[in-house]
Amino acid sequence: MKPTELTNGEIVVFINGKPFTFKFGMLAAKLVEKHGEGLTGNIETIALTLWAGLMCRFDQNALADNFKVDDVYELMDAMSDEDLAKVLVASRSAFERLPNVSARVNGLLGLGEDGNPLTGKPSKKPDTK
Repeated sequence: MKPTELTNGEIVVFINGKPFTFKFGMLAAKLVEKHGEGLTGNIETIALTLWAGLMCRFDQNALADNFKVDDVYELMDAMSDEDLAKVLVASRSAFERLPNVSARVNGLLGLGEDGNPLTGKPSKKPDTK
């Protein structure tokens, strides 16, 4: 099955005949950051990412009040490989905005990649040996 929508970090995929909307933006990134401490595996990270995307559309997805990351594994099993890959691409594309936005903010503030002001002068003397 193919996703029916992909706009602004949002993608709709049908799982077992029911539409599920995943929204990957700043709130989803915050949820992953907040709940991701101690994760050791790739599958755990994928499940957390999908959970965060679903939670951002909690009411729309009519999720149970006690919906948790472990509940996502069953949904992952029911998804086609193509749909799972497309949802992960949507999440990755959205989350890649974070460093891009941060770099743009630094640029607008006149800061280098290290967060220090750009002065037009080297931050240390060049090695002349």
